[in-house]
Amino acid sequence: MCFNSASHTESPFGLMRILSAAVLPGPPTNIQYRREGGNDLQISWDTPQKNPKVVQWYKIFWRPVGSRVMFRNHTKQRSISLHDLEPGTTYEVVVKAGNHYGISLHSEPLLFTVTGKDDRGNIFAESASCKFPRLFLFIQ
Repeated sequence: MCFNSASHTESPFGLMRILSAAVLPGPPTNIQYRREGGNDLQISWDTPQKNPKVVQWYKIFWRPVGSRVMFRNHTKQRSISLHDLEPGTTYEVVVKAGNHYGISLHSEPLLFTVTGKDDRGNIFAESASCKFPRLFLFIQ
């Protein structure tokens, strides 16, 4: 089925793409981390500036810098805990917002290095965001 007008013919799929672009959320903002318990870091973020009311869930991606192995998870919350992070490893994290129409572009990457553990096994982390280029460009 096509919609005809005097100047062109448009499929319903093209029209759906235009409609869905108007209701997709933008990427989450202000990605942060904080230590949570001994071995965990909590990653949190703010709602998107574009269409924040249409967000139904978030998709989080993380991996050690330079690794081809990537971890991911979904949540309806604005935070998630990362477990079993390795000392001496720099990680990168991006977040996307989504709904039943589709998913946003990814957030600005958050980079941090797990610098070590104390005597009780609690991890220490420091920001590495200024030390590395954006490496998550392949996640779309």
